[in-house]
Amino acid sequence: MKVSTLCVHALLALAVIGQSSWAQSGRVPPISTKIGGRPAVVPQSYYDASEAESEDPNMHPSLGPYTVTAVKSGNWSDPTLWSTGAVPGENATVNLGAFFVTYDIASTVKIKHIHNGHGGIFERAPGSVLWVSTQMFHGIYLEGEADAPIPSSNPTRTIYWYSDAPGQTVKYGLVCMGPARLRGETKKHFLNAANNLTAGATTIQLIGVAGSNWKVGDEICIGATESSGTVTTDPTYLGPTSFTGSWDGVTSTQTQSQGFKTSQDEPRTITAISGDVVTLSAPLTFNHNVYSTTLPRGQSVTVRPYVVNFTRSIQHRAEVASTELQRRPHMMFMHDDDVEVRYVDVLNFGRTANDPSLYVPASSGGKDIFLGTTNLADTNNVRGRYGFHIHGTGPFFGRKQVVIQGIVVRGESGPAMTAIPVPGWGITQHNSRAAIEDSITYNVRGAGIVSELGNEIGQWVNNISIWNRGDGFRTSWSSRQETHMNHNGHIGAAFENQARGIIQQGNVAISSTHGWTFHQQATRPLPRVPDKFSLRYKDPLTEGGKDGIIDGDYGLDNDTYGIEQDQIHDFNDNTCFNVTTGFFVAHRQFTDRGDQSVMFAKRFHCIGTTTPLNLHNYTFYYSFYDSYWRGPGTGTAAWLGGNTFGMMWVNMRLENFLRGFQDNGLGYNYNGFWIDIAFTNVTTPFDNTKTYPTSATDVPADHYFWNVMGPWTITNPDLPNPGFTSKPRIWSSISSASLPSVYPSAPRGLGGVKPAGAATPSFTLSPTSDTTTGPTGHNTISLSGTIVDHVGVRKWPDGFVTYANLENFGTLGPHKNQHTTGTEMVEMNGCFNDNGTWKCRLWFHLDERRDGNYLQFPIDITLTGFDAAFLAANTVDPNATKPILPLTLESIEEPSTIPVAPSNVTPTWSTMLNGWFKLTWNDNSGNETGFTIQSYNGTTWSTYGTVAANVTSYTRTGLGMPSGPYTMRVIATGGTGNSSPSNQVTFSIPAPPAGPSGLTATAGTGQVALSWSAVSGATSYNISRATTSAGPYSVIKYNNTGTTYTNTGLTAGTTYYYKVCYITGAGSSSYSAPVSATAN
Repeated sequence: MKVSTLCVHALLALAVIGQSSWAQSGRVPPISTKIGGRPAVVPQSYYDASEAESEDPNMHPSLGPYTVTAVKSGNWSDPTLWSTGAVPGENATVNLGAFFVTYDIASTVKIKHIHNGHGGIFERAPGSVLWVSTQMFHGIYLEGEADAPIPSSNPTRTIYWYSDAPGQTVKYGLVCMGPARLRGETKKHFLNAANNLTAGATTIQLIGVAGSNWKVGDEICIGATESSGTVTTDPTYLGPTSFTGSWDGVTSTQTQSQGFKTSQDEPRTITAISGDVVTLSAPLTFNHNVYSTTLPRGQSVTVRPYVVNFTRSIQHRAEVASTELQRRPHMMFMHDDDVEVRYVDVLNFGRTANDPSLYVPASSGGKDIFLGTTNLADTNNVRGRYGFHIHGTGPFFGRKQVVIQGIVVRGESGPAMTAIPVPGWGITQHNSRAAIEDSITYNVRGAGIVSELGNEIGQWVNNISIWNRGDGFRTSWSSRQETHMNHNGHIGAAFENQARGIIQQGNVAISSTHGWTFHQQATRPLPRVPDKFSLRYKDPLTEGGKDGIIDGDYGLDNDTYGIEQDQIHDFNDNTCFNVTTGFFVAHRQFTDRGDQSVMFAKRFHCIGTTTPLNLHNYTFYYSFYDSYWRGPGTGTAAWLGGNTFGMMWVNMRLENFLRGFQDNGLGYNYNGFWIDIAFTNVTTPFDNTKTYPTSATDVPADHYFWNVMGPWTITNPDLPNPGFTSKPRIWSSISSASLPSVYPSAPRGLGGVKPAGAATPSFTLSPTSDTTTGPTGHNTISLSGTIVDHVGVRKWPDGFVTYANLENFGTLGPHKNQHTTGTEMVEMNGCFNDNGTWKCRLWFHLDERRDGNYLQFPIDITLTGFDAAFLAANTVDPNATKPILPLTLESIEEPSTIPVAPSNVTPTWSTMLNGWFKLTWNDNSGNETGFTIQSYNGTTWSTYGTVAANVTSYTRTGLGMPSGPYTMRVIATGGTGNSSPSNQVTFSIPAPPAGPSGLTATAGTGQVALSWSAVSGATSYNISRATTSAGPYSVIKYNNTGTTYTNTGLTAGTTYYYKVCYITGAGSSSYSAPVSATAN
């Protein structure tokens, strides 16, 4: 298979930066395989597209001609490093080549461009200050590492100055096309207020200041909790104020009717810290309140103000904040997936504005926006130059997950509308797999954190996005989000989503027009759909509804999951403050309706939020549990579109709204319910006034849905033409205590009949199901059954085909492989041999509706006519293919590549003459390459011995004469460095015991007879002989068991000298004093 040269980047990074095992409490290791542990696949089309983009002169511009080049590796400050013999000066264009260069100075000299090639490394030393226009690295970029983060006491700062207009290129900013590590000092990105914060206060009490690494001088921001509304004008907005476009399918002139979101978020500087009390640089202007309530099922909820910290030890800044797009830098990490960026502050970046002037070339499938016949596109407002941009690193399990943690991307500080925002998006995830965690965006026009295309995967966790003011235009399913390429994310969303395969948990949206938006785009011309092998939560049988979708093959060389098919992954513990619309989702029209996977949103608290939920249209199976929604006294808590069904709202408290749940469509919510909902100060809890005109022949009592989901309301029974008008369902909250049989007719879910003996909850497969398939063809599998849960009984699958009239409800047929062949099904799910029969196990996941738990069940499909080699290659353990739900986050913590020091070094020894000593220790590292034992001579440490990795002892034997004292320590060695030393131990080995006493030697003819006194505990004796008293002596008899020995065969007249030692299980004693005799 063709392989891209881009792959070598990651290999280089492994060699230089190092790899180690991952570990993080409560998380799973990064996923690198598809279901069943089979190798993950990256389609060749991804590499081809990356190569093609690398040849684009705008994405890969030349920075030359170079005025200075490096001639060797070393420090920037070394004049001999440079071709000119001098350190680069003003306006220099610098080529580092393939050398390792450390920027080690704090300078105000303005460098124009810096570039390194493949194999090169550019490293920033702590305390360095660099003024530069463009940094572009094909090699490695290092600014702190896990083992040596940039300290806050010696921060690095990069100031990007405007040298010349970048045009449509990626110049002006930091562009990394190779591996990158940016690691600042760890800092807690937010703390919660302990109590209400009142206007005029100069001190605030927070929770957990100790251990947060917050310091005097840090820039912080107190997030708003109260609704601040919008204004009609924004002095920093310079884009078009109207355009000709579509809204809900109707083309007209669109104006800035939504307005611009205002802010009550308050930036301050810490001037003092005493315990948990922080003193502010200026008094608070607004109140920031704590809200508490009790949910209907008794859980206490307390939602506290958030205070975020902007200060980081790595600082990247624009020279000036500017409303002129071409004068704003950007930061991009492109193609290479070996990227970690942690604890970095990015200020006044981003030169893409996501307003109607955004220019996308026709060659990229762009479609300009007009006002009448006037083209509004600004060729200098080019897409992809966002504040912080993860670009094309690959949305596949076969690619590494880029890690972004603790970064700050922000515009100017200040509550006034004159504070210049980031014009487009703050943090952008594009065609990639990424973990974005513990990060902050502030003062952004278009959107805070964005998934750009729709194929992105990964996790967004514990991020906070503050003040996304929008461009004034409203949004809908048919606005420029979908009808034009990349004109999405303009409305001021904290979290703008084209993708649904990103887990989002623990995030906070503050002062934004929208908290979360979920759109789906037309596919032309980019591959915008997720890879079917790289989704953690999906239906096992479908590949998505492809009918009616532009470019159905999506331009990829492997099949995908469908443009709108992917369900939103677990959406838990997210929060909104001062947001107009909390959760907006639209347009899942072109889907395989047999996929009835549910989105669970738990503990989604919304404070000061006008409309926490807007289910615009074509929305189904979004369920909300255990949530507190508090409005500003106006607005509607939840707008429900015309195509909604299977929606659950359970154990929720709504307060301070004009309306609770508003019907904006047919108002049926088939198979969905409101359970344990409490209303406080809500004028109209349920407003479903939509009516349903029937055909001339309909009779109420005979209607397909008569009383199935509750009683109907009939009006105008005597119309001019036969027929009637009805409200097909009266919405209401029911008590969980009344479940499961609330309604008088059929069990909930049309046609649902509880199978005999079925447990609750459970799934029973219908005997009419067809569970056999061959390798080719569609609709060869047909699955249906019955679900029993604590709410009632329902068919599976169930729902509607279209929404033109209610008769379509309940007519959905069995779940079939509409777009999936048997071969594709096995490629997705694997197979196994069940006593000679090959099968594929499909794990489906639905909902137990009362409590919001997953209901998982397997169905085994029998495989016939498949190639044996294909089956063998896709064999898995069927018990290991069950998804673990709810989903567990992937680990992002990579332990230090430098091993941890050993501990508890302990010596033991022998006191015998042929003695030994032994050192043992605790191995505290999982990534050492070995251990070095060092000894100390009073002046220096030197190597005494070595052992391999995972060995925790060292023994020295055969010492001869005992010695001491010994002073020893142990160091763990690693590929990129050694650990600090262990504890040191000092010990001496006492002299061995004296040899046997009473040794005598008696001469005879050609022999000498020896005898000595017995030694208690001795097991044997060794006898040594020499021809002089001083030796040398040689052992002539080993392991003599008695206390006598006769040495024969001697030369007459020669004097022989003898000495004896004794042997025990511990070793040998010293030798006795020598005795002599002259043979006769």
